[in-house]
Amino acid sequence: MTGTDIEQILSWFRKTVTTAASKDEIREFYAEAREKLIYENYQFLATTGPKIVEKYFANGEDINVSKIDPELVHVSDEETNSIFKTARFWWSLPYTEGYGRRLRFLVMDRYNNKLIGILGCSHL
Repeated sequence: MTGTDIEQILSWFRKTVTTAASKDEIREFYAEAREKLIYENYQFLATTGPKIVEKYFANGEDINVSKIDPELVHVSDEETNSIFKTARFWWSLPYTEGYGRRLRFLVMDRYNNKLIGILGCSHL
């Protein structure tokens, strides 16, 4: 990455912060990096991803709003790591590895054992 590249990225971030970029603009900014990560993780996504989606991603009939019981689960083993990894590629949110220490969590529904969301916290 050159100094010019870094300046372009910083310029974009400054603009984003001051103009409150739309979700589509943010997705567009991260698209190339996301596509690269998907390519690098193709084997995982092609083999493990569908199994994780089927087992842990809810569809309409899995959800009973009156019985949702969220639980924060630390990503600490191969299974929870696979769920986190699949979600970050399956959903269209921007994701970066970050710097320093990183804690990752799943937000699971105790009622149906389905994924509600993911949370990553980093220490700089």
